[in-house]
Amino acid sequence: MDLIGKILGGRYEIIEKIGTGGMAIVYKAKCHMLNRFVAIKVLRQEFINDPEIVNKFSVESQAAASLTHPNIVSIYDVGKEGDINYIVMEYVEGETLKEYIRKHGALQWTDAAGFSLQIASALEAAHKNNIVHRDIKSHNIMVTKEGTVKVTDFGIARAATSSTLVAGGATIGSVHYMSPEQARGGYVDEKSDIYSLGVVIYEMLTGRVPFDADLPVSVALMHIDQEPQPITELNPSVPHRFEEIVSKLMSKEQINRYQNVTSLIQDLRELINSNDEDKNISIVLVDKNTNGKSTRTAKKKQKKERKKEDSNAVIAAVITSLFIVIIGAFVAYGLIVGWSVPEVSVPSLENMTQEQAKEALKQVKLKIRVNQDGEYSDEVEKGYVLSQEPKANDIVKAKTYVNVVLSNGKKEVTVPDVVNKAIRNAELEIKNAELECVTIDQESETVPEGVVISQTPSSGATVQAGSQVQVYVSKKKQLDTVKVPDVEGMTLSQAKRELESKKLKVGETVRQDSDQPLDTVIRQAPSAGDETEENTAVTLVLSNGKHSSTATATPSPSNRPTASPTSAPVTKNKNLTFNLPQDDREYVQVRITANGREIYNKRHATKERFFEIVVSGSKESEIKVYYDNQLVNTKTITFD
Repeated sequence: MDLIGKILGGRYEIIEKIGTGGMAIVYKAKCHMLNRFVAIKVLRQEFINDPEIVNKFSVESQAAASLTHPNIVSIYDVGKEGDINYIVMEYVEGETLKEYIRKHGALQWTDAAGFSLQIASALEAAHKNNIVHRDIKSHNIMVTKEGTVKVTDFGIARAATSSTLVAGGATIGSVHYMSPEQARGGYVDEKSDIYSLGVVIYEMLTGRVPFDADLPVSVALMHIDQEPQPITELNPSVPHRFEEIVSKLMSKEQINRYQNVTSLIQDLRELINSNDEDKNISIVLVDKNTNGKSTRTAKKKQKKERKKEDSNAVIAAVITSLFIVIIGAFVAYGLIVGWSVPEVSVPSLENMTQEQAKEALKQVKLKIRVNQDGEYSDEVEKGYVLSQEPKANDIVKAKTYVNVVLSNGKKEVTVPDVVNKAIRNAELEIKNAELECVTIDQESETVPEGVVISQTPSSGATVQAGSQVQVYVSKKKQLDTVKVPDVEGMTLSQAKRELESKKLKVGETVRQDSDQPLDTVIRQAPSAGDETEENTAVTLVLSNGKHSSTATATPSPSNRPTASPTSAPVTKNKNLTFNLPQDDREYVQVRITANGREIYNKRHATKERFFEIVVSGSKESEIKVYYDNQLVNTKTITFD
């Protein structure tokens, strides 16, 4: 969407695009009501249909608007026009700290300490208002021409949820500044901002980030379990006390970091003040190095040196005056004869190659300076001009350099290897590689459910960022359902043939006394007519056959023995049936006691549905049933 020239809210006229980010695009605009320039951050189009992002973009920005601090970019307004969601912010003339470091390299430690103090002051104000930045990095810190630091994007980073870390191939936030808890997906609070500030200070002191690798996921793992190279090895001029402060900021465990920014500010001020005291001490030492000479001698020496300095100053002033007169005359002559440096209009170099841009600038007597790093772009072809400074139609002096950035084309990344990994881990690795994961279910009897069977493209392939990676994920094979046949009354061999013809199989067999012939099926589970999956094992109860008994002659009354009151009780058997649990368990350990004595202990497959046991006794027994050592049933049986 081209917003140049559009007026938002009836007052903000969009002038030019000045920056892009993972969630938003930033424009320079003119506020006609207050007659001032502002910066407008517009939510990217790919997020406008996500109500959670849109709501957080507005709510969190309104919360950040309550922050008033000289080191925080002020938020003036939040609005919505059609499908355009925007935030109006203070327009800061300057450059990002990232650009500042690229230009100057590692900073003097005193400058880094000053910048750090300003950033910490901004975070202190935010944290006291219960606002966590969550995306502190050198890209989000502006440095004005006067050396003032201003932190931007408060509240915006918080609108990014775990489901929106990557959008359109652009990563929201930067893994190079991410705290270990953010890399692990853990709880994020003020101490996460403190860790990220430590990374920024490390970058200022060394000119580079502490951890870097080809893949974002590799950088994230470094934050979790590796220590950075000591600062003083890269920049020996940094005081050890400053290095200790950064080490504390970047502690892996939150409890070992500064617990609040106020403590950090105190240490930074002591560090800066100690540097000033060192300077004062050196002056005192110079004053004391008189080797015992009197104050009068020292004063005479100072007076003599002062006269010498005054004499030199007079001579310098005379020479300077003559030089100014000569230069003035030369310039005046140049003006008289029409000599001057002409002004020219900068041509548009958009979509030109380097050679074409060089030739176009040469025709208007301008020079080209190419940024060797270039930038990735989804829109501009590789090798063509992506941006220029000064911009098209700006008026500059002839022979001025025009800085151009060439497009590197669409970013290329390496496809990670996710085969044999759980789908959740695979999705994370693919997302961290700046790619899109597309899952496809595939039935498998050998690979566990939820594990990646194969992928396309294969691991190691080089593709454009944002490309799709198709992963085939194991899914349990769906078996057809069949109706269980009625095998009661059949022999075991007949039942087996019948079940196998229906793609079922014989499971556990249980025997029980019965009037039916030996090996005749007298009961089954599942029951006849039930619907079940193929290959289900059917439990069968088989008959033990008829048991013959020898008849005993009835004695005559005269011969009938008198029952003894101490004769032993008669023991009887009872068949008990128990249903097995039908939950997520595949197996269950069954233990049964009778009057406290264990009479059964066996492991069963729950698909058997039930099992039977024979209990012997004379009067009554209290039966307790345990499944996986959990009491599930208690009943009393009598042997009448």
